[in-house]
Formats: sequence, structure tokens, C-alpha cells
Amino acid sequence: MTHNRNAIVYGSPIWSAAADSGDGCGANGILADPTPAVSTPAADNNHLLFGETLGPGESLKLGNLSLVMEKTCNLVLYDSGRSSKPRRLWATHTRRKGRECRLGIEDGGNLVVLDGRRNRTVWESGCRSAAGGRNFALVLLLDRTVALYSRSWWSAVA
Repeated sequence: MTHNRNAIVYGSPIWSAAADSGDGCGANGILADPTPAVSTPAADNNHLLFGETLGPGESLKLGNLSLVMEKTCNLVLYDSGRSSKPRRLWATHTRRKGRECRLGIEDGGNLVVLDGRRNRTVWESGCRSAAGGRNFALVLLLDRTVALYSRSWWSAVA
């Protein structure tokens, strides 16, 4: 669901991070130019749209899963499951590599963690759609995957 209440069905992700795999670009991924494109805070839900950001301490949530932009500048996927202590499934390993860091999606679909004080990239997915554009959604999925989707296959306008 987009910010203007359009329902959109996306195809295969161009980037994903899963608990059982490392970082990975889809077939459409190419190295990106690190031009920041971050602005508005995201709602507390399971997706982040182009133009939204996750700031320090903010998270995407779905069931027992949380994708957290930690105050230490580390982006971490947690599963709280049945345990009292959440289990780390995946991380950018950027702890203390920046200050006031934010997660955002650049033009073309490169997912980035930016140092909020120096406006420099401390981590990036390294994936960018050859077609460019701004129609991207980062989605936290129940299979413990975080995926970045582009191109829509179907759309309903309210």
C-alpha cells in the first residue's frame, strides 16, 4: 500500500537480505552512485517507501520480526520469537561507523545507511535498477526476509 492508498503488486525483489543468506542483488542490480535521497520518517509498519527513512531507534515490524535502525548506526533484523531476548538474523555491521544514521532508498533503488551528521554513506546494498526511478518499496516479509521491490505489475487506485 503506497502513501496515497494505492495497492500495488510487485515482481521479484532487486535486493534482499535473508536470515540464511548474505547480501544479494537480483538480476537487475548494478553498483550505485551514492546520491542521498532521504527525507520523511516512515510509519511503524512492515514497509519503507522511496522518500521515507528509518531514523535512529525506528523500526519496521511484522509479527515477531523487527528491522531496527539502531542508535549505534547498525541496521539489524531481529526475530523475537518465543525467547525473552530477540535473536539477530542479519546486520549491516556498521556499529559506530556513523552518527544519527538513517536508512533510506536512493533514486534507482540503492538501499543506504547514511551518517546523519556528515551525510555520507556508511553502508549500501550495491543494487540499483538499470531503469532508475523512484518506485521502490523495502518490505519486511514473514519468511524472515527483507526485500527491495521495484517495478509494479498491478495497481489499484482508491
